[in-house]
Amino acid sequence: MKEQGITLIAKEEIVKINGLFEKEGDLVSEGDLDFILSKVRSKRLSGKRKKDLANLAGTLWFGITTSHPFFDGNKRTATASMLYFLQENNSNLNVKKNNLIYLSLKMANKDIAEQQIIEWIMSKIKV
Repeated sequence: MKEQGITLIAKEEIVKINGLFEKEGDLVSEGDLDFILSKVRSKRLSGKRKKDLANLAGTLWFGITTSHPFFDGNKRTATASMLYFLQENNSNLNVKKNNLIYLSLKMANKDIAEQQIIEWIMSKIKV
């Protein structure tokens, strides 16, 4: 699905990504995943590609990490989904894997806010 030139990630793609780490389709709450994706789709875009990609990627990453829609592998699925979303939009993050792990743990422990994640992505994204 495209929104103002940005390719959005589909639920089926996220479930497939989770299957790379765990039993595919092992959703605990399909409603939580649907809510996360509706939150991503409803984000108001600014027309500034870098800012919009950071906003959408951060919302997706934070949402899956903190809502735990899957039985297992939520942090890995969230991180891989966020990176896949950026890749599909010809972007990436200039960071080391350890940074992603650290931030995933901070999100899971509720030690960092969604807006801080968005700002961090904004500072690291290459468009």
